[in-house]
Amino acid sequence: MHFKRTLVTAAATASLLLYGLVPTAFAADTISITGNGEASSNTATVSSPTTTSVSQSNSAAIVNTVTSNANTGGNTAASNTGGNVTVSTGGASSTNNITNSANANVADPNPCGCNNGGTSVTVSGNGEASSNFVTATTSDTTHVDQTNHAAISNTATSHENTGSNTVTGTTGGGVTVTTGPASATNTINNSANINQVGSGSGAGAGAGTGMLSATISGNGEASTNSITLADPTSTHLHQTNSAAITNRVYDNLNTGGNVASSNTGGMVTISTGPTTDMTTINNMANFNSAEIDCGCVLGGGVTASIADNGEMSRNFITATLGDDLMVHQDNGGPGLFNTVTPATNTGSNVVAGSTAGMSGMGGSSITTLGSTSTTNISNTANANMFGSGTGISLPGGGTLSLSFDLFGLLSSMGLHL
Repeated sequence: MHFKRTLVTAAATASLLLYGLVPTAFAADTISITGNGEASSNTATVSSPTTTSVSQSNSAAIVNTVTSNANTGGNTAASNTGGNVTVSTGGASSTNNITNSANANVADPNPCGCNNGGTSVTVSGNGEASSNFVTATTSDTTHVDQTNHAAISNTATSHENTGSNTVTGTTGGGVTVTTGPASATNTINNSANINQVGSGSGAGAGAGTGMLSATISGNGEASTNSITLADPTSTHLHQTNSAAITNRVYDNLNTGGNVASSNTGGMVTISTGPTTDMTTINNMANFNSAEIDCGCVLGGGVTASIADNGEMSRNFITATLGDDLMVHQDNGGPGLFNTVTPATNTGSNVVAGSTAGMSGMGGSSITTLGSTSTTNISNTANANMFGSGTGISLPGGGTLSLSFDLFGLLSSMGLHL
């Protein structure tokens, strides 16, 4: 008799938020006050505020419960007369696979909103005693908030039995009890909570290619000329993860507990199959990665020139360039709890009260095979990376790419666009 029952449960829950901003291809800003007459008053005011706000939030609650029962044992042969009695059981096995992937935030904004086209301001050729003023302000603000909360609970319970067979009260003939193997394999993979800013194209790939140029030249006697430039950039990044992962595995494997008693005549033999239990748990939780390069205006260079203006002229160039960068990377928990309770048995076999036949032939034999339990648990949690990185090693080999490969990141979590 061979009876095999395999239960396979796979649960995958994924929450994915993608946010992509293609860095704006800014046109060049050109501001000119030129060729105006004597005693004229000329004012140019330019304001170019840019605000980018990205808010990404995921919450996942995953509960998986798997119960496997495989039984080929518990057989009884009693009160048989004449001939041999043989009880042979087939193997019992269960395979439980649980895979959970949850919560990925990926954002690829132009982190500084840099004016890649550049700004050019020229005040030139204006008349005597003229007043010329240029105020140019470019303000770039980027806010990125990424938050993940994951609660994952996995419970796998397996009962495999080919033992607990009973032969009693047999007269005349041999008794043979042979049990098949019992095995259980449990694999649990949990991946949760990845925040990434910047993908394969590079965060702020176009930043710093523009050029700031300010020129006051050739203006008349006693003129007043002023250029005021402000280019503040502000980038605020908040990445927060919280994970609670609980894994429980309970395995009970039995090929033993066989009883042969009160049998008369013939050989009594009990042979048990092996028990093998293997549990593998991989937990990965809470990774923050950010690559923000705010080169902005300075990447293209700054040029300021005051030249060849008339006698008694008053000329001013004021440039304020500032970068404000705030990065907060927080991981909570992660709260990883793994419980593995394997119980494997090939023993507890009993031969009692057996009597040899009239010819004196008989005897008793008990043979048990090995009982093996293997448990592997790998936990990888809480990594913050700012700037370029080589990645994070994964359990069992390989690397979790945090070097801004979007497709590699999603593939590592079992997610696909």
